[in-house]
Amino acid sequence: MKKCLLGWVIVLGLPLLGIAAYKTLKESFFEKRVDKDISFSLYKAANYASKAYDSTAAQIEITIEKVNGKNRLQVWDTTFGPCLLKKYPSMQKALSKRIIVTDVLEKKEHLEIKYVITYNTKGNILQIQSGSYVLDDPKELDICL
Repeated sequence: MKKCLLGWVIVLGLPLLGIAAYKTLKESFFEKRVDKDISFSLYKAANYASKAYDSTAAQIEITIEKVNGKNRLQVWDTTFGPCLLKKYPSMQKALSKRIIVTDVLEKKEHLEIKYVITYNTKGNILQIQSGSYVLDDPKELDICL
């Protein structure tokens, strides 16, 4: 009886184990890799012509990460500034940037973008951190000062 039961376990268990292994290997080696396109625009949201802003500068740090579960990999970063608020472009003349991130696993990975704006007025520093943005189509982010 034990031999018969063991035989059925082998007959039914091995194919199920094989199917599970095949599916795992297939997903690992044949997962579709795509290129993701991200755009952002940077501009001032207000007119900083007042004398109160004559000595106020802003610096923007932008980071893009590729996220797979709990694993994060920084794929791009840049810093703009520091520059006086008055010198940043208006919305009509926004500074635009387009980044293409290659080899993103279509179903397992996504891209997150975050930024930090640092304002400096005569040595007084204020930092504003964004949350992490998971960008869907059209994958565009506006950053306003």
